[in-house]
Amino acid sequence: MRLVFALANNDDLFRLCSERAPMRSISCARNWRSEYYALEMLLKQFASVRISWREALLRALSVQQWLDGMKMNLAPVVHAYAQLDANQAAAFDTELLALGQRHNTAPDGTMFARAKYHEFYCRNKRKA
Repeated sequence: MRLVFALANNDDLFRLCSERAPMRSISCARNWRSEYYALEMLLKQFASVRISWREALLRALSVQQWLDGMKMNLAPVVHAYAQLDANQAAAFDTELLALGQRHNTAPDGTMFARAKYHEFYCRNKRKA
């Protein structure tokens, strides 16, 4: 079984989301960045666990398109926006766009960023 967790450089994103809408799973997501914590949790359920660091290359036509994708697909972002009124959402847009731009390395107006994450390979326990 292959599990993928925790974009490692999302601390700022998780922090911004939790400031708007405290969510227990956001703080939990930070814990999964620790290999020790991940092993401790996963070895309770699996016979063996192997961890690899991987790198995702995030691409979008613009930072705005990246944000639109986050607003539709990343649970902490979706949850945070659900708690905001229109004015708060517009202010949050501005903060997240600035965050995306800080990580953007594309020189041509598109979005390109690198994000490290853990990939866990877990082997099920044999049934007795």
